[in-house]
Amino acid sequence: MSDTCPKCGAKLDAAIKQAADIRCPSCGAAAAPNGGADVKTVVVGDAARQSTSAEGTSGSTRIIAPHSTDRVRVERPGSGLSALGLLVPDPEARYIRSGVVARGGQAAVYEARDVNIRRRVAMKVLPDSRTASEEDILRFIHEAQITGQLEHPSIVPVYDLGLAQDGNVYYTMKYIRGSSLKDIIKRIREGDSEAARLYPLSRLLTIFQKVCDAVAFAHSRRVIHCDLKPENIMVGEYGEVLVTDWGLARILPPRHLPGRGADTGQKAQPQHGRPAGRSQQPPAIETVETDRLPSGPEDEPAIMGTPGFMPPEQALGKTAALDERADVYALGAILYNILTLHLPVSGQDLDELIRKTVAGEIIPPSARAGGRFPHCPGGKLPESLAAVAMKALAPAPDDRYRMVKEMQRDIEAYQTGFAVSVEQAGVFRQFALFLRRNRTASAVAGLAVTVLVVTVGAYTAVTARQRRIAEKTLADLRATAPDLMEAAARFIERNDFDAALRRMDFALSLEPARADYLAARGNVLQSLLRLEEAERSYEAALALDPGNRTVRENLDITRRIRARTPAGAAPDPAALASLAAAMRLQQRY
Repeated sequence: MSDTCPKCGAKLDAAIKQAADIRCPSCGAAAAPNGGADVKTVVVGDAARQSTSAEGTSGSTRIIAPHSTDRVRVERPGSGLSALGLLVPDPEARYIRSGVVARGGQAAVYEARDVNIRRRVAMKVLPDSRTASEEDILRFIHEAQITGQLEHPSIVPVYDLGLAQDGNVYYTMKYIRGSSLKDIIKRIREGDSEAARLYPLSRLLTIFQKVCDAVAFAHSRRVIHCDLKPENIMVGEYGEVLVTDWGLARILPPRHLPGRGADTGQKAQPQHGRPAGRSQQPPAIETVETDRLPSGPEDEPAIMGTPGFMPPEQALGKTAALDERADVYALGAILYNILTLHLPVSGQDLDELIRKTVAGEIIPPSARAGGRFPHCPGGKLPESLAAVAMKALAPAPDDRYRMVKEMQRDIEAYQTGFAVSVEQAGVFRQFALFLRRNRTASAVAGLAVTVLVVTVGAYTAVTARQRRIAEKTLADLRATAPDLMEAAARFIERNDFDAALRRMDFALSLEPARADYLAARGNVLQSLLRLEEAERSYEAALALDPGNRTVRENLDITRRIRARTPAGAAPDPAALASLAAAMRLQQRY
């Protein structure tokens, strides 16, 4: 029968078309005669498709669709509603495909609707599975199985793996609403100021840490990704970070632990204080690769991965030599890309890329982007993070971080104001970091340094070297102002406005002539309805930047609300509505 209603032309849902009594969901008209030629019907309580000639036949099911294809009401004559009829037993009819989301390699990813769960999913399909090689099919199944068994908040979940009626293999997974990390970095590199505002370095590092969490979890299950890159990292609209595309993932041999008879095939013997049979390792990942595909030292050399992100051993096709440090290298390349907005290696062709990768010819991060890094604090690239990236990118595996967790500890050290393990931090660097970690003490310490220099200068001649040291210390202290404003922004995202104000006030004590700092402070005070303080902050910002129309608008709104609000009273609803409308237009909070 036709896919559309003969009266109004509306499209008919697959489940409706298989009913004995077919009604259009839009106009309610009969979409096909009820009787005459045999039609398929879903028999409640029996998942099998059976034939019937009319609605009145014993055991037949009548499906009536209201004005939404999302709901199908199923009735059996004389027995009322049946819940079982709400589900589509045919896998082919369960997923309704729409457009192609992405293509890569031999597979295509479609947006689809799961009729039973009533949600959008991503459906990855291996087209022409009947003509594909057995190895291609096995690798596709391996990808679905390995991803589905790696259950982690930052690894894309797999819902279903199956074979469609057309003979093509497919699996369904979470449909991710958001952008890839590659697209985010590209927007920042191309000068998109909004992208740089939404994704400052602090937020990009949070994304990176979630990626590291996912990879570290996979390593704990003896799985290495082998194709980590920004393109395979999805950032959702609400902070989700998901590592995708595990098609090249490899399962490493299990670690042999004391007391386990891994080499002999014997069962583990009971140990003192530990019940027999309890494993110290999580369950092994099992896929068709572990069953059938060749792996291990017999692998033939093959270059599989992405140039610029794969380590030298992978670029040389030494797949049997890959271990966790291959992913560490790729994470280093991603961190380098986050910091510099460029790839670690570049070349005219594949041969040049491989040669540079193997030789370790990586441009120093500070030499990238012409020295301009709009997403970094103060526009300056943090040298400590550059050192972390370069250690992970060492050509020799033994010179890299041994584990992802080691790399994460250095990232966390930077985020919390400590020196990283690979940084050559001298005494003055350590002192500057101490000042950053102890914000309140920093002001006192900075003042003490200044007083000390002045006092010593009153009694003795201060050497040029001492003056340089004092000036550098004070400059380091002032350089923390952008970090403080970034920290304030993070507290605003968590609605901790008091903590945000404390950091803003300290930043302004270091850089009192920053109009943007004063405006941001005014915005927070305005949101808290501390209108008198907000007005003063906006006035100070306009004194430094008279042409700022947004600050002028916020100052006018604040003054109007104050003028209409009696002393000690709360602003009226109309005033609050105007303030809320302005905040929405400015995309604040």
